[in-house]
Formats: sequence, structure tokens, C-alpha cells
Amino acid sequence: MSSLAFLLIGFVFAVVSVYVIRKLLPDKEHRFWGLALVIAAAIYVVFAVVGGAYDYLPMEFGGVLLYGTFTWLAVRYNLLWLAAGWGLHVGWDVWLHSGEAAAFVPTGYAEMCIGFDVALAVYIAWVVWGRRRVTV
Repeated sequence: MSSLAFLLIGFVFAVVSVYVIRKLLPDKEHRFWGLALVIAAAIYVVFAVVGGAYDYLPMEFGGVLLYGTFTWLAVRYNLLWLAAGWGLHVGWDVWLHSGEAAAFVPTGYAEMCIGFDVALAVYIAWVVWGRRRVTV
């Protein structure tokens, strides 16, 4: 399957996820996306352990802390931090997990993650800018 197909799958998954979460958790939607950002980083820890890429573990745990910080900043100060965290996670996927350097990541996963991350970052920013005041 091509990279574009994986990107589109990630994008479609994000759109469906947003729809479902908006229906199921309308008052806690942004808390859910904050937790999901931390989980998105933690998944790479699991991939590194399963794939025996133990030299990646410090960096992967650092990613969990980094994206956890974005979630904390969003809860504490402004939801745009959450949009920024999802947007920057794209760089995490591209820089660290795509290509041959990260053979422990399943084929196409980083590309799907990029499609998901971009869609979610744009959605969260749109919601924050569209609603003058959004609370977490």
C-alpha cells in the first residue's frame, strides 16, 4: 500500500473518531484528545519494546513526557496547546519513525499517524478559534 493510502486512512480514522467522541463525550472531548495524545506517544514505546529497539526507549519515554506536557498546558492554560501538541506529533512521526531508521514501527503506521495528527490538530484549532471560550 502506498504512503498516500496510509495518510488517507489516518485522516479518515481521525474524522470518524472526532464524530464518535463528540457524540459520546461532548463535555469531555478535549480531555479525551489530551489523553489520546499521550497514548499516541506511548504506543511507540510499546513498538520499541516489542521490536527489540531498546536504544530508542529513552527517546520514546521522552516523547511521552513531552506530549504529556502539551496536554497539561492545554488543561492548565489554553486548548491551543493541545492543537500544537498534535501538530508537533507529526514531526515526531516523520523525523523519528518513518523510513528504515525505525524498522520496529509497523509498515504504514507512521504515515497513518501523520494523517490522523494533522486532521486532529486542525480540528482542535478550529474548535478553539471557532468558540471564543472553550473549557477543559
